[in-house]
Amino acid sequence: MRDEQYIKRCVLAACLMECTARKPGNVHPEHSFEDLKYEHFVASAHAVAPILAKYDSPTLGNRILNAVSTTNVAVGRNTNLGIVLLLGALCHVPYSVRLNNGIVDVLNSTTIADATDVYKAIRLTNPKGLGKSDKQDVANEPTVTLIDSMKLAANRDSIAEEYVTHFKFILEQATWLAERYTGNDDVDNWGMLIQSLQVRILAARPDTLIVRKLGPKAAQQVTDAAKEIEISGGVFTHAGNSRFQLWAEEMRALGRDYNPGTTADFIAAILFAAFRERLLPLPQIDQITTMIE
Repeated sequence: MRDEQYIKRCVLAACLMECTARKPGNVHPEHSFEDLKYEHFVASAHAVAPILAKYDSPTLGNRILNAVSTTNVAVGRNTNLGIVLLLGALCHVPYSVRLNNGIVDVLNSTTIADATDVYKAIRLTNPKGLGKSDKQDVANEPTVTLIDSMKLAANRDSIAEEYVTHFKFILEQATWLAERYTGNDDVDNWGMLIQSLQVRILAARPDTLIVRKLGPKAAQQVTDAAKEIEISGGVFTHAGNSRFQLWAEEMRALGRDYNPGTTADFIAAILFAAFRERLLPLPQIDQITTMIE
């Protein structure tokens, strides 16, 4: 039970820190959309944390479907499908096992029943821009295991790619993030650390959600802007931060379709992995909304 409570705190902290950080294009305390507010993400985090952390979830698919169903009851909208897909798999690794070892067994052991539950979860959220697939489309019942269905989508969906590569990118970024943590828990440091992570992820790969909504060209423009910030020295330098602030204004002006939502999902997963593996100190939950600006 003690381990389950720790994982619950890791999930909650990761989700709250992700949605509280002032990340361009994403919802946060100072930026929302007409039907999607910061409060929805906070409520979602509190709703799914105990579900994802549950020690005796029988299957990975069951863990994911229960978390998505709980979110739907709590807020009535899709705030965290990507987060649940990523954290669901990571939380399914036994607490006594390191993530980089345990995630391989979790993913290689998935079944058709897991795929069926995940397809149900995806249909329940009805994500925009999902499109149709010639093979194993989510509108139909799957006939292959979850990992095999992810292999079919990996070339167009970065979350599916993480499943196929055993979360290689996410676990590498958790180490990168920990190496840049200075031990300074003041507002600017944590906020800028997460902003820096957003830039790093976007510079490495176009955001899947933007690709779905606007196409690869628009997503590549966002990636190119992130690369320019990194070339300028990154968020923690004067030149890089100046470019970051300009980019933040540009993203706000571009509107909702330029929301890098998949990147936000990755940030939550990276934070979770860093906390779960004790690479970063786990903050007090009641201090998170005041420690990040």
